[in-house]
Amino acid sequence: MPRRAPQPPPEFFVDRSLGRHIVPDAIRALGFVVHTMAEVYPGGEDESVADGRWIADAAGRVAPTSI
Repeated sequence: MPRRAPQPPPEFFVDRSLGRHIVPDAIRALGFVVHTMAEVYPGGEDESVADGRWIADAAGRVAPTSI
């Protein structure tokens, strides 16, 4: 029976409701990769990006920062 390849650790996309620092930094401290709205949509765009867009971007990519 073939072995399954090990899965990469999960990456997290944190929306505005969880903030830019406290929650993302706590998750990072556990060793996980975290992408915040401000990192993915810089220059203030994080405050105005439509929910439908960021949800689709986050769902469709392992690393939304590659957008």
